[in-house]
Amino acid sequence: MEENGDGRLRQPHKAGEPEQEHVGDPYDDVYRTLLEDCPQLLIPLVNEIFNEHFTKEDQVVFSKDVHMTKEQTGDLSKRTTDSSFEIIGVVRKRFLIEEQTRPDNHILRRMLEYAMLVARDTEILTGNVLRVEFPNCAVLFLQSTRNTPDKMRIEAKAPMGVLPIDVLVMKLRDYTLDDMIEKDLLLLFPFYLFRFSNYILAKANEDETRLKAITDDYRRMREHLTRLAEKGELNEFYKYTIINLSNIVVENLARKYPNVVKGVQSVMGGKVIETEAKRILNAGKQEGIQQGRQEGIQEGIQEGIQQGRQEERENTERERRRADVAEQEADVERQKNSILQEELEKVKQQLRDALLLQGSSKPMPQ
Repeated sequence: MEENGDGRLRQPHKAGEPEQEHVGDPYDDVYRTLLEDCPQLLIPLVNEIFNEHFTKEDQVVFSKDVHMTKEQTGDLSKRTTDSSFEIIGVVRKRFLIEEQTRPDNHILRRMLEYAMLVARDTEILTGNVLRVEFPNCAVLFLQSTRNTPDKMRIEAKAPMGVLPIDVLVMKLRDYTLDDMIEKDLLLLFPFYLFRFSNYILAKANEDETRLKAITDDYRRMREHLTRLAEKGELNEFYKYTIINLSNIVVENLARKYPNVVKGVQSVMGGKVIETEAKRILNAGKQEGIQQGRQEGIQEGIQEGIQQGRQEERENTERERRRADVAEQEADVERQKNSILQEELEKVKQQLRDALLLQGSSKPMPQ
């Protein structure tokens, strides 16, 4: 899969052919595909990062991920965010989670820019007051070092004080396969190979015992996904998507270690996986109300319903917010009017008292 102009992923080079360089970061594409095709996997991730308690029945609603901004030159430029979304359950909260392959010195600047773009989408102008809502922010580091912080912060200095925006950090290397399984962090499965250094991958490429330790983990991963699907806790489309994206990450990350790629794919499944995943979803979208015998068909129906209702929910929520703001401002106006009325009555009483006093001080007629 060569990465081309439309942002698709590329296949690693074949033996004997010159290797072509990556155009961009293929792992960004994997992350974005996970979010687009398997949005419910975000719920356990959010619960882990932000210590929330959302359930699998709660709804994930995505914000637009492409924003147009005007540069100082006056030209329009496009900004893309990986993951801006709301989860709607007992409570409703907005989140922004960016995937970062490796640490760099610019992530906080990007997070500030993305958070401001997301906040701008929530703006409500009432009278001369503009209100915006900033999302809960986090970064998922696929690679990290000892110097990678556990938490980051953006501070905006304003005349009334400092506005802090905490940016929480999740490091993939902090989570073993057991941790991922126990906490239902299936979204991390495709990136599992990032836990192994190039040194370990190089050794595994030459040593069958070391290679078996890696492939055994992937075998456990596949078996866990199969069990979840058999119990009805994971639909088939999610299962095949996770497996397919795991293969893509392995192909790219271990492209210099062909025995590792071959070993992992021997237990995870080969190219048929991608075709099967798309077939399941497309069948659901096209034949949704027909007698469905595959869980993927039901997934397609639900996706169609969510797409059809999302705009209506957003409009309803926007109107509700406007109504709340209007009601609050009406309360303020009523309080102001009440105070003004009390002051007016005091002034009237003072005038009456003054007139009475003036009348009593006139001399009696002779």
